[in-house]
Amino acid sequence: MARCCGSSSAIDAEAWPGDRESVRLALVAALQHLTGQQRAVLLVRDVLAWHADEVAAPLGLSVGAVTSALQRARVHLARVQGQQPTAMPDDDPRLAGLLEEYVRAFEAYDVDRIVALLTADAVWDMPPYEAWYVGAADIGDLIRTQCPASGPESMRLLHARSNAAPAVAVYMLGPDGVHRAFQLQVLTVTADGVAAVTAWFDTGLFPAFGLSMELPVEARADVPVRAGR
Repeated sequence: MARCCGSSSAIDAEAWPGDRESVRLALVAALQHLTGQQRAVLLVRDVLAWHADEVAAPLGLSVGAVTSALQRARVHLARVQGQQPTAMPDDDPRLAGLLEEYVRAFEAYDVDRIVALLTADAVWDMPPYEAWYVGAADIGDLIRTQCPASGPESMRLLHARSNAAPAVAVYMLGPDGVHRAFQLQVLTVTADGVAAVTAWFDTGLFPAFGLSMELPVEARADVPVRAGR
């Protein structure tokens, strides 16, 4: 199981559009519905741009079978992508309230409360880790068993934004009593709850988004920070 903490390579905040994130999450969600053969063919044909005859031999398939598998995968991918949740608009009065509940649940390290705020089929991923999690219950287990928080007040959060998407900056309490930059979460929030979370562990992103690396004692999430483009 991938851990809920770690480090990643630097990310260009200027090249981090919300729609790209939505497409990526849609692809992640869709791949779980494809057969192993369809996934393999889709990746080597559409991502690596191999020709059908180059794919056939390594996979032990005929060229016709490769073409058929690719067509089925593309159709299924398009169908699943069309079922992706619709993010709540910024002017929806429910958005601020749900985000505040999410922040308070993390600050209290109340995993049951966090799970209740997620949609049943929520997706959680942590680039560059390959592992990703689908379903509120599995995400709750990840947070409960892998997050280094020890209890209430271990984490403190500030509101942020990544282009059009809401985000929260997570600060973790150190042994010296100081909360330091730990993780930046980009959220997809729908009318049914938080449908997707991408957790970035590169703390070098914090200055790029106008966020401090350490929190003073009085800093709290109800002092919003507007970051990103």
